[in-house]
Amino acid sequence: MAYWIFVLYFKARIIGDVPTHFDVAGNPDDFGGKGALTALPIYATILYLFLTLLSYFPQYFNYLEEITVDNAEFQYRRERIWSESLKS
Repeated sequence: MAYWIFVLYFKARIIGDVPTHFDVAGNPDDFGGKGALTALPIYATILYLFLTLLSYFPQYFNYLEEITVDNAEFQYRRERIWSESLKS
């Protein structure tokens, strides 16, 4: 949420085009409109929602160990912790 607030705050204050690509020396070599600033937050939001939805179906993940009745709860809990840490 803070990411969106930050982007929208500065988007309203920018006049003209914004640099969207830089060369190896750090000089801007491509420019775009202010709408280009919202692309990354949109992708981040979609990824966050996808990971949240995916965490509700741990049986479809690819695990290093075979899932058995004995270790299923531990493996699923470990996956939820991993998923939550990835999103933070």
